[in-house]
Amino acid sequence: MALPTVSKETCLSVAQEIASDSLFLRNFYERLKKTNPQIVLLVAELMRVTGDEKNVLIAIAAVYKMLESQAEADSLKKLFILE
Repeated sequence: MALPTVSKETCLSVAQEIASDSLFLRNFYERLKKTNPQIVLLVAELMRVTGDEKNVLIAIAAVYKMLESQAEADSLKKLFILE
């Protein structure tokens, strides 16, 4: 399955969500540990290699959330088109 193409609107929405929610990164990381532990291992390694924990987590969270949000939007769009 191909990854979705992220729209400008999804990018802006995710950026706003990350910027406005002080617990976003903590909640994202906790959810990721439960649902996708291999990505958590990658995040930990990138943090170790770069020494830049916060920016690594922000970047991973932004990309992951954009893809997740766009996939959800695309799915809803298909659902409404089929009805």
